[in-house]
Amino acid sequence: MSDRLLTYHRLACDWPDCKETAQNDEYNGNATYKEAVRQWAYLPDEPENWCLDKDWMHDPDTGKDYCADHWHWIGRRRVPGPDPRWQS
Repeated sequence: MSDRLLTYHRLACDWPDCKETAQNDEYNGNATYKEAVRQWAYLPDEPENWCLDKDWMHDPDTGKDYCADHWHWIGRRRVPGPDPRWQS
């Protein structure tokens, strides 16, 4: 048996204390970070496409990624942070 090291990229939420990753399977990932962003995350102004399996947001200004719990809409733009309407 030979050893083979493979590097995979997956999104991890950059919200403080969040441990969420875009892929839950231990062996699942993308060949590049750019590919992971393209597959899993919307950009702030990107139109919604219900055919895609995206629920993350990538902020190109900061390079940070946010899971579905840590971004919300303001008008037609996605912004980082939990939706204040659901905070108590």
